[in-house]
This record gives sequence, structure tokens and C-alpha cells, in this order.
Amino acid sequence: MNSIGYIILSFIVAVSLIDIGIEYLHIKRYREPIPEEMKDLYAKVTYGRYIKKEKRIFLFSMIKSAGRIIIFFVFSVFGLFLSFSQNINHLVKSPSVEYLLFIGGFFGIIFMFDMLLEYIEEFVYRSKKKSKKNITTFFVFLLKRFGIVFGLGGVAIFLMIVLYDVLGFIFFFILLVFIESIVVLFSLFFTKLLVLFVYKLKPLEEGELKEQIQVFLRQEGYQIEDVYVLNQGNKGSDMNAFVSGFSSRKRIVLFESLVKKLTNDEIVAVIAHELGHQKYGHILYNMALSFFLVSGFVFGLGLLMSESIFSTSFGFDSQHIGFSILLYIYLLDGFMMLARFGLSYNSRRFEYQADHYAATVWYKESLKNALIKITKRNIEHLTPHPIYAMIYFTHPSLVERLKKLNEEEYYE
Repeated sequence: MNSIGYIILSFIVAVSLIDIGIEYLHIKRYREPIPEEMKDLYAKVTYGRYIKKEKRIFLFSMIKSAGRIIIFFVFSVFGLFLSFSQNINHLVKSPSVEYLLFIGGFFGIIFMFDMLLEYIEEFVYRSKKKSKKNITTFFVFLLKRFGIVFGLGGVAIFLMIVLYDVLGFIFFFILLVFIESIVVLFSLFFTKLLVLFVYKLKPLEEGELKEQIQVFLRQEGYQIEDVYVLNQGNKGSDMNAFVSGFSSRKRIVLFESLVKKLTNDEIVAVIAHELGHQKYGHILYNMALSFFLVSGFVFGLGLLMSESIFSTSFGFDSQHIGFSILLYIYLLDGFMMLARFGLSYNSRRFEYQADHYAATVWYKESLKNALIKITKRNIEHLTPHPIYAMIYFTHPSLVERLKKLNEEEYYE
């Protein structure tokens, strides 16, 4: 490795350590006293179980992150990437296959490490709780996951390597157009296509609720294709709602648990909040932002795959596409953490704006009651660390949202 390699490695390690440190600070905040206005939100036993589960998840997440970085660090510093590549090169003569085996082999090691941790979590850490899983079932599940991830991932990476070899840098322009087309189609046809493969949708039945929703839509000048109820089945009981599509083809989708647990006024307040995102152009803004970010990530990949300096900085004699892709994956984690600062801040700002819109066109108290009920069902951390919340929370906390709704100047 040369000085550039050490700089890149230092960046990857530093960002990972910062991320682990922030997670640790977040875990410690579970000890903080619950805000007075939130003390009766959850039953003490329920919140206690939630905290224990979250602590376990964060603990093993931190260990996984640390382990993955240590493995990458050891391979980089001791020249194991180069040795690994040379050994594969003796077995196969096709560069594309060599690069694929190089990437797959390294992430196979990562998978083995993750599998060991999951085994410890399931059969050692949770042994006192008498895990219902048996070892055979556990390993069969992991092997199936391994097959799916490595199968689909392997095909995608192999195609990318082959197409780049044929098309050169123009491949990344084609890749960008392909990804952005998927994003647009996803936004336009989410409820019509994707949701139908996972959930069942049915039009909201005629009755008082539907009449009240239609009155509100006419009052605010919205054209909606229809209002649907999403049957969650055994896939969870979260209370949620969303609006998808554009123009008069917009669809309002209400989760079944939301319809059952909220009053009509509260449901309309939630719909008003979701339409507030449309009113202020948040959907289009997010699509434009995603285009900007995806463009940066795609051309960042193009830079690493086309410039040999990234491979030679880690000991390779020339450009190594397999290592470039692997390095990109590690660098992407770091840049995504930095990007989350802006993305999460912007998302929370949009939530405040949507709350403001809903509170001004409908009953403010209905919105507040709806937020309390939703948070009570979709249990959340009541004392998050400010830095962790700033990076990872896409929605303000319930305390922050209620405080904002109670401010008189909020409506001036």
C-alpha cells in the first residue's frame, strides 16, 4: 500500500468508528428518564421489552460493523487482497470470472463472520429465553439467504463487469438511465404493481368515513382515483398511510390497522398530512434529490472502475475491477453516512411542513391525537441521542411534533 491507499483506508475506518460511536451513544440514552409528557404513552413492561430488543440489535450491529472493517483492514495492510487475486488467477483465465470470484470470495468471508455472530445471538446470547429455532432450521435459513443474495448479487455484478468491458464508460450513463427509470416507475405505479405482490388492496367501503374523506378532498380541490385499504394480514400491525401517483391518478392507501384504531376525523387528518407532502411538492423534490445522489453514486463507481490509481494504491500492479467494486462498496457506506445528515434533516423539515398543512386545513387536535395513537402502536425510542436522531431519524420525535403543533406562531 502507498500513501493514497492509507488515506482511503483511514477514511473508511474513521467513518466506521464514528458510526459505531454514535450507535453506542444512542444505546446509552435508553437510560435517560422518559419525558414527562410521554410517561404514559407505553406500558412500562412493553417499553422495557422494546429497549432490551433494541439494545441487542444495536450491540450485534456494532460488532458486525467493527468485524467487517477489521477484516477489510487486515486484508489491506497485509496485502491479502493481492495474494487472494493471484491465487484466483491461477485457477481461472477469464478476467470477468476472476473479478467475480474475487468479490464473492471476500464477501463469503464476511458472510461466515455474520453467520457466526447470528449463531451466537440466537443460541448463546438468547439461550435463557429458549430460542424456538433449532440449529438445522437456523443454518438452512442462512444458506437460503446466502444463495439468494450471492445468486442475484453475483449475476448483477457479472453483468456489470461484462457490459463495462464491452461499452466502456458509456455503460455508466446507461446504468444511470436504467436506475432512474426504475425510480420513476416505482413512484408512478407503486400501489398498482409493487404493493399487489406483497399486500392485498381493496377500495374503502362506502360509508361515513369515505363520505368525510370525499368532502375534504372536494374542499381542498384534490382529484383522487380512489381510497384503498391495505390488508396487512400477518405482516405486522403498523399504522400508516401514503399517497402515490400524480395528477388525478393519485391513490390514497390506508393501512387496515389505521382504519380500525383511529376516528374518522383522525384518519382525515392523517390523509391531510400525506397530501401536504404533495401540496408542497415534496415528492418531486425527493425524486430530483434522488437523481442527484444516484448520479453521484453511479459516476463514483465509474471513477473507481476506470482509474487504476485506486487498485495500485492497495498493492495491485494494474487496474483490478473486482477490487474497485469492493472498495466502492466500503466507501459508499461512508459517503451514505455523510449524506444522511442532509437527507434526514430535509425529511424532518418536510414532516413539519406536512403537519402544518394538515393542522391548518383540518382539526389540529385530531392530528395530534392521530400522531399519539400511531406512535403508541409504532413504538419508538423516546430518548434518542441528538446526534443519532440528526443522522438517522427521517421523522421528528412525537415530543417535537406535538411541541411544534402547539406553537401559535406555527400558524401565522
